[in-house]
Amino acid sequence: VLVVAEVALALLLTLGAADLLASRWLGSDPGRMLALWAVGWWVIRAGSQLAFGRRAGDWAFVALFSVAALVHAAAVLR
Repeated sequence: VLVVAEVALALLLTLGAADLLASRWLGSDPGRMLALWAVGWWVIRAGSQLAFGRRAGDWAFVALFSVAALVHAAAVLR
């Protein structure tokens, strides 16, 4: 579990850094592909949160991760 958490953290940091530089890459075809990949990752992350439980906090994280997916999807459709 610890290894998975470390990988997820590294991915989140990388995705965050890419998002900070989005104005440089978002209009390109590879940038759109990266944003689509991020949409998929956030959807999977939102769904996998329910494996931890179905308490109010779990649903809050599902909502948060779903919003992140929607933001990336909106960037692709822009």
